[in-house]
Amino acid sequence: MRFERRPYQKLITSHIMKHPRVNVFATMGSGKTGATMWALNKMFQTGMLEDWNQEEWKGDRVLVLAPLRVASGTWPVEQTKWNFPALRVVDGTGSRQYREDVMLNDDANVVCCNYDILER
Repeated sequence: MRFERRPYQKLITSHIMKHPRVNVFATMGSGKTGATMWALNKMFQTGMLEDWNQEEWKGDRVLVLAPLRVASGTWPVEQTKWNFPALRVVDGTGSRQYREDVMLNDDANVVCCNYDILER
């Protein structure tokens, strides 16, 4: 399926592409995930972000912080649904050991985590 941005999602994607760190605050169901994925996919395709290379440990990796359900269930599914070819999304939630394994051993360029795992 091809992702088509709504007019207000074009504002979101433009903002994401202009700023190295962003927060997207919008209501549930407004298309934050799709818009963010579209922007990231475009940034990897155009070279604004350098694709992560696991072998050499260089390139860019994107950390997405979201509620648990979104980080573990929505992002991986949406990437498959919308077929953003430049994105390799991984669920970075779960136990500390699992997260470390994912971070160290996965070739993903987008890691999705939930807020609860952040140390304060």
